[in-house]
Amino acid sequence: MKLFLFNPENDLALANADPNFIPPLSARTMAADLDVLPMWWAGEGDAVWVSAPERAEAFMQDAGTIAPRVDWYDGQVMPAVGEFCPWGWNPMLLHALRKHGFEKELLPSDERMAVLRALSGRQTAVTLLNDFRRDVADGFEGETPVWCGESFYCTGEEEIVGLLRKYPETLLKAPWSGSGKGLRLGRGGWQPPLSGWCRNLLARQGAVVVEPLYEKKVDLAMEFYSDGAGAVRYAGLSLFATTEQGAYRSSRVASEEVKRAYLRRWVTDAVYRKVQSFLTERLTVLVGSVYKGFLGVDMMVCRAPGRGGYCLHPCVEVNLRMTMGMVSVFLERYLPEGVEAEFGIAYSSQPDRLRMEAGRRRAEHPLRVTAGRIADGYCPLTPVDGQTRYHAWLQVVVSPGARTAVI
Repeated sequence: MKLFLFNPENDLALANADPNFIPPLSARTMAADLDVLPMWWAGEGDAVWVSAPERAEAFMQDAGTIAPRVDWYDGQVMPAVGEFCPWGWNPMLLHALRKHGFEKELLPSDERMAVLRALSGRQTAVTLLNDFRRDVADGFEGETPVWCGESFYCTGEEEIVGLLRKYPETLLKAPWSGSGKGLRLGRGGWQPPLSGWCRNLLARQGAVVVEPLYEKKVDLAMEFYSDGAGAVRYAGLSLFATTEQGAYRSSRVASEEVKRAYLRRWVTDAVYRKVQSFLTERLTVLVGSVYKGFLGVDMMVCRAPGRGGYCLHPCVEVNLRMTMGMVSVFLERYLPEGVEAEFGIAYSSQPDRLRMEAGRRRAEHPLRVTAGRIADGYCPLTPVDGQTRYHAWLQVVVSPGARTAVI
């Protein structure tokens, strides 16, 4: 049996690195509100770790024939676990699971955890992008769209200052940070508060990542699976949208071919295959023997700097964990052929407003299930009540002959 855990505080815990780290209230609230989410990619007979099994069971019963039948674990009686599958691995989780009594065979060693944390930093994306530029992009000119993307891992102030002078607009990143966090625009040059932010990062994390700022058209990611025994395979394409702050908002749920057809407006199949082949090969060497689980490589279609048209940035971020994009790939299995949907995470500081919005969507877009699959309408993926502030949902946006895609 596999035991799944949704721990969205993973990136924050990696950034902190303290086994006794206490995540902020917002991250703990999200983890509790969305704790049933892994049921949608777990298998029959697997278990999901939740805070309130009765609430989770009632939700699963309401889902009817759509959802797989899973068991619930509340941290009390230890189940017979064959594999532990968290959203992501970090020192805080490893410390907590050891105290909880999980067998060491289910957990990474301290040495492996240190390697995983290092690989989870933004230096991995910098390395992959520079390798791609050296080994692939320079020998692949003439294809459209052209490539773009530069990234610099700076360990001193002089490097940062030089890049701020070289590029008129830049984006600076912390080596480790949560989704949509740890980012600063480099406008204004080396002066407070940016200079203080950089010095603080250099002292705490040892580096600052500096990149030219690009005009983004489309967010996308290639999703992969690493078996931990030396092999990495491609798992699918995800098309997603973010907030202005860079946090995840929603994804398109459709067949691989539909998503690839959409992407062909800007990215040829030859370009896509070249990036996929490069990443599969390099990730196999980099993480194939030390990490078991899903991971995603974020990319962008951007306006080509100074050339007109569009280009592909093939490696913006590497997420060495489960991703919302991979969730959207899994959710496609719940749709009949020809149906497309949008998957999203909703948030409100006022729980009643979130509950009312979910109720409105249910009323305006009644759920229709055909042969155990979501043919139309709005489908809650996690419980929503008078206490929840986060809610995951799926809504059909293309039902043959009825609608037009949102994303």
